Amino acid sequence: MYSIASVPFRFSLLDTGIVLGVALSVSLLATIYPAWRAATLNPVEGLRHA
Repeated sequence: MYSIASVPFRFSLLDTGIVLGVALSVSLLATIYPAWRAATLNPVEGLRHA
């Protein structure tokens, strides 16, 4: 077994921006369908099943 003294790493602002953009986009898209379903629900029906 060989030990690794260090891991090569280069910080890239472009890569960081891409990761942040994708993460925020996925988070936003994941909230659209539940919000749409909640908006079409009658409030009385929502409280009845709570």
